[in-house]
Amino acid sequence: MEYLKLNNGVEMPVEGLGTFLMTPAEAEAASLAALEAGYEHIDTANAYMNEKAVGRAIAKSGVDREKLFVSTKLWPSVYEAGDAAVDGTLARLGLEYVDMLILHQPVGDYLAAWKTMEKAYRDGKVRALGLSNFPQDKIAEVIEAAEIKPQLVTVECYPYLRAALKDDGTGVGRRQRGAGRSVRQRALRLGEIKACMHAIVSLRRPLTETEASMHAIVSLRMRAVRL
Repeated sequence: MEYLKLNNGVEMPVEGLGTFLMTPAEAEAASLAALEAGYEHIDTANAYMNEKAVGRAIAKSGVDREKLFVSTKLWPSVYEAGDAAVDGTLARLGLEYVDMLILHQPVGDYLAAWKTMEKAYRDGKVRALGLSNFPQDKIAEVIEAAEIKPQLVTVECYPYLRAALKDDGTGVGRRQRGAGRSVRQRALRLGEIKACMHAIVSLRRPLTETEASMHAIVSLRMRAVRL
């Protein structure tokens, strides 16, 4: 397994399973299968409505929590809920902490939500913080206001995004929809964004046997680009 070292020293597995569009039953089955196949990274979100199912799969797997990287996302409806937003997410997952907590959309009071996430980070409830679907100006706004800079930004990948992220060490996650309902993600280290177009080409490859078994549901693949 390869890992991407984030700007706070946390290591994130570069391959993982995403549960977007999965029903709870599908998410539980796919997550359990992925963990049994050796995956360490499972991605979910408030909006996916399957966090409890992912938590059940983690519990059933018997894999030590320290060996897993669990990421989830806060939905805008809870951005102003304070600690309850994070605590509710942890309760649904049945976990004491998550490895990555992400703001899902750049609407509502996302700066207040970021402050809540920073508190959760300091309290040991979150190991890394991220943004999803944020345009360049709002990424810059969060970075300017943040005491703890984002460790990861997941976006549609554009070579000029580095102008917004500059040199703060924030990682960039790239999402790509494959055939059918599969979703793949290529993690890009800051300074390697120029590799984006190469990543688009290199992702067009046959699925492995493990990937193919999950392809009928939804899969998320992450692989670090190191040029």
